[in-house]
Amino acid sequence: MFSDLSPNQAKAFVDAEQGYRAHRDAQEKMHPYKGGMHWKHIAGKQYLYRTLDSKGTAKSLGPRSEETEALHSSFRQRRSELEHRLVSLDARVQEQTRMARALRVGAAPRVLAGVCRALCEHGLMGRNVLIIGTNALYAYEALAGVRLQSDVTATQDMDVLFKHKLSLKAVARNMGPEGFLGVLKTVDKSFEISATQPFRAINADGYMVDLIRQTPTPPWKSEPHNLGARDAFVAADIPNMKWMLSAPSLRQFVLADNGTPFEMEVPDPRAFMLFKSWLSMQADRDPVKRPRDALQARLLSALLRERLAQFPMDGPSMKTFPKVLVESSYAAPIDPRPGPSTQAKPNATRSSGRIRGTHPSART
Repeated sequence: MFSDLSPNQAKAFVDAEQGYRAHRDAQEKMHPYKGGMHWKHIAGKQYLYRTLDSKGTAKSLGPRSEETEALHSSFRQRRSELEHRLVSLDARVQEQTRMARALRVGAAPRVLAGVCRALCEHGLMGRNVLIIGTNALYAYEALAGVRLQSDVTATQDMDVLFKHKLSLKAVARNMGPEGFLGVLKTVDKSFEISATQPFRAINADGYMVDLIRQTPTPPWKSEPHNLGARDAFVAADIPNMKWMLSAPSLRQFVLADNGTPFEMEVPDPRAFMLFKSWLSMQADRDPVKRPRDALQARLLSALLRERLAQFPMDGPSMKTFPKVLVESSYAAPIDPRPGPSTQAKPNATRSSGRIRGTHPSART
């Protein structure tokens, strides 16, 4: 089901993660310095103005004085320092991306990487959305330091769980009224909303991105169904998403098949395993998908026991998860022992994850 990375691949992964995090740190420090400061003449006097956004909105910081001159000088100096740092770190990230691509370290689809990077850049990842479904397996394999079989991770769609009860205003950065569809178009302009399924956007290559949410209580209650006033998405309602929303989540560094670095916020791997186990036993589940649900549950069970000891599966630890999922997992035909295709030898576990506490997908 999975195999270890080679020593060279493991080193390339660690180097890529370190470079990416240093670059992200510099980007975060640069955010307060976006825009600029300038002097403006008004009625024969000079005033220092701070540009607040790309529309040119500016705020006066007061008339010219020793204090405002020092503020202006300090701002320009710090911004220049960060710009030079970003240029240096960008070169480092590009070099590590080429190395990761040459060594075939990553396996995640490039479109997945692009969408996740855009969600992070807009401040939505983890705060307002989670990546669920089969694509979450790319985060779990990176967390465990292994490579999963490609037939287990193969998918042509992406499920994005919308935390629709949380405000967007406090976190979203430069997101226009087009909302999630606008974010997707920054990655690939060919994304369009499906004519028959408004919860789904499809690009020119046929890759699909679905926006889903927990069904409101009661179901007819009016609650946000997209991420913008002119967002064409209408999130699909799934009744069992409360289980994913109530479980812990983690932010994980991942590499795409072309070496592109990105981060995903995904449910705790135990929640994924429990949910897939439960899903595989549902009588109304698509019979074509049930075997794959069971396979993915077995895979996560093996990963948790062999590679992810930081996620204990004893009784007290499992109290975090919905009782119905935990109880159903004991009835599921999941063999926790490594199968013939797993690597049973010990391996140092790398964990960069940080725990934080009817649609064709009733699938995730």
